[in-house]
Amino acid sequence: MPGPAQPEDIQKQLEIRKKFLRITEEDEETLRKLGPVLKKHAPGVVTAFYDHLLRFPELKVILDRTDMGRLKGILVEYLLSLSESRIDRAYFERRLSIGRTHVRVGLEPQWFLGAYGFFLSSLVEAFATEPMEDSEEAARAIIAIQKAMILDVNIALDAYHEMIQQEELKRTEARHWAIVETATDLIWAFTPDRRMTYVNRGLCGHSRDDFLKGGLSLLESLHTPESKEKMRVAIDHIATTRAGVENVPSTLIHPDTLKREHYLSNLSPIFGDDMELIRVQVITRDVTEVRKLEQKVLDRERLATVGLMAANVAHEIRNPLAGIKGALETLRPKFRGTPRDDAILTEILDRIDVLNVSVQDLLIFSRPLVLEKVRISLKTFCDEVVALLREDPAFAEVTVDVVVPDELDVLLDPQQGKLAFTNLLLNSAQAMDQAGRIRLVARPLQETVEIAIEDTGPGIPQSVRDEIFNPFFTTKANGTGLGLSIVRWIIEAHEGAITLDPSAKEGSRVLISLPIH
Repeated sequence: MPGPAQPEDIQKQLEIRKKFLRITEEDEETLRKLGPVLKKHAPGVVTAFYDHLLRFPELKVILDRTDMGRLKGILVEYLLSLSESRIDRAYFERRLSIGRTHVRVGLEPQWFLGAYGFFLSSLVEAFATEPMEDSEEAARAIIAIQKAMILDVNIALDAYHEMIQQEELKRTEARHWAIVETATDLIWAFTPDRRMTYVNRGLCGHSRDDFLKGGLSLLESLHTPESKEKMRVAIDHIATTRAGVENVPSTLIHPDTLKREHYLSNLSPIFGDDMELIRVQVITRDVTEVRKLEQKVLDRERLATVGLMAANVAHEIRNPLAGIKGALETLRPKFRGTPRDDAILTEILDRIDVLNVSVQDLLIFSRPLVLEKVRISLKTFCDEVVALLREDPAFAEVTVDVVVPDELDVLLDPQQGKLAFTNLLLNSAQAMDQAGRIRLVARPLQETVEIAIEDTGPGIPQSVRDEIFNPFFTTKANGTGLGLSIVRWIIEAHEGAITLDPSAKEGSRVLISLPIH
């Protein structure tokens, strides 16, 4: 049988169904003549029908929630309507409305199909009690009623088909929105007038409602100027070409932490029925971690180059430097008593020491990092590092507080670990001009231990925060740019991580994460 009728083809659907059931003009004329018979028997048929319904608990639950008198009146009107009009579009829509009422009150198909059967058999019995001109007239009446009521059942079932389709649509939409709502990507949409209509989650400390209320301008406020311009160009491209744009790069800055996050966006236009642009849909993917991995690969490639260079440096520079320094130390007694010459010699020796530090850093990078991790007490380890540094002149006026639980153990290569922590503490002391306070605080988390090293120095400028762990980057006049790179290299080799805490109010605060197991 044909499926549910749509508004634009109701007449066509009706003609197909009438043809299939062989409903003729003669049948419709016969139905119109049955008006007096239906008017006589309809009330009794309806009363008998409701008496029959009340025998079934499943139906009694539904009937108890309704106005029985009103329903009986509606059913009487229905039976009378079988003879009142032609079977046309209006007839179709009235029957479809009956089916929708059945759906709305929760009447299962088997019950309303049974109701039509009850009415049909009752009317046939009623016709048998009525005087007819001949047996052919009675047969025509019974056949016409049967055809009409089968057509009514056919149309009423369309309402149930609609319900099934709507429920499936709801389930499909629910599955769709479940996927969208839980997607790791940011999915959002905005109208041509730049009003945000949807966003699946919050971003950069803002909630979903913040974006919907604040509109696209709030999201744009998080972009760097360069990113904002790239997004504007992409939106203009969609408006003029009506084509989507892929892989638009953008950088967002968290307003509280000032952390930079990197994204790639795909923008797609959505058109209405009149082919007017009604919405732009955007899928934005966080590529911050990918960028970090790319940077690590780049760093390792650079470090490999450094390693090759360091081997040559060790041979070509370190040994000659040692010879030059030894020679100068031998000559130094001859310059005693001549302050000017002695000062020059001291300056030369100091510069040689700086060069030796640079060579030493390069040599560290040139060697493969092979760790010999052991389980050690973190407090004992930190105390030993601090005790060693107290002999350094840079720590003469620096107070170091170690706040580490006694029972906290980590897996660490003691030698490499001391090199990393020594570099960090020296860096803090130098930043404070060798006077101030350093706190080394540790706390256990689920699978890691977090170690914070904070100082009372001037802090690290925002402009260089993303670069301080990069090789060869330095803000010191005599720095090699490798000290903090060595620290990160060692920490990451331990499967840990090191970052700057952007929430530090004063000084600088470095956070180190190391695995417990």
